[in-house]
Amino acid sequence: MESFKLLLYKSITFYFDVTLLNNNYFVQKVFDNHQLNNLYERDVFFDYGNVTMKAYHSICLIILCLAACKQPDKTRIVKKPVQISKSTPVIVTNDNIYSTVINFPKDTNYIAEVLTTEGVAHNEEVDPQLADHEWMGIFKSDSGYYISDTKIKISHAHDEIVDEKEIEKTGWRVESQIKDSAVLLISNLNYLKPRPIKSFRFGKNFVLPGYSNTFNYNDVSYTLYATGQQLRNSKPEEIYNISHYKLYIKATIEGKSYNQLLVYIDGFDDAMVDIIFAGDIDGDSRPDFIINTTNDYNLIRPTLYLSKPAEKNQLLKVVGLHNYVGC
Repeated sequence: MESFKLLLYKSITFYFDVTLLNNNYFVQKVFDNHQLNNLYERDVFFDYGNVTMKAYHSICLIILCLAACKQPDKTRIVKKPVQISKSTPVIVTNDNIYSTVINFPKDTNYIAEVLTTEGVAHNEEVDPQLADHEWMGIFKSDSGYYISDTKIKISHAHDEIVDEKEIEKTGWRVESQIKDSAVLLISNLNYLKPRPIKSFRFGKNFVLPGYSNTFNYNDVSYTLYATGQQLRNSKPEEIYNISHYKLYIKATIEGKSYNQLLVYIDGFDDAMVDIIFAGDIDGDSRPDFIINTTNDYNLIRPTLYLSKPAEKNQLLKVVGLHNYVGC
């Protein structure tokens, strides 16, 4: 913009300087032709030239101002990332935490239906017709975890959050015919077979940014690791002050390396992604996961990741999730 103004000013002044030069030449000619020997008359003629020069330069400035007003400013504005003050230092990994990825996994329809038996669901959270589907469940007994066929019952129940009167029953209670504790109920996956499940546990059921958890399953080493941004001055028990969170799994199997994103959440509201269950659910000797992919204290979202239907170059695939909202 500044270069444009300078060029415009020089062009205009050059034009008027030439014009002014011609004007002074005209004055000099008049002086010569009329032999104006009177000093007063000479001063009048040359003062006319000086006044003309000032007038021309004034016109230049006016035109320049008008042009500047009409010329749009095409200066590119570059948005800089928000800088965090030194009073709140952060842990930043080498991952690109300012990702354009939308929260993952997406809240959409998946091939499998999944339900839990804990508590009472709101009316819109469960379809009672799902009771007619064929179901399998992951259960925990005294001897360990197993997967089994089961029938379920979905019945009306009192919703303490919504129902004002005790006699009102707008919520839904989901129950299995198997009395052992149900980790998750699964429908629409015909490759799941009843059998014991080889499960494993971590020291902690979550992975914070900058940390990893390596485990061995059937002689293969797997690593869950997380990236993101966490306030360094958060109290130890306040693990939820995290943004741009990504949870990955990586492994090398038969010489082939895998590195897959499991969860991406832009920000949390007093919540954290946590691992509900880990073990071979689908029977292919590779670990599967049930992960609570919540981003809000008022939301529980059990999400089922299986290895058998995973696509090429991936270890796991999301096959089902369900949202349960609190108050």
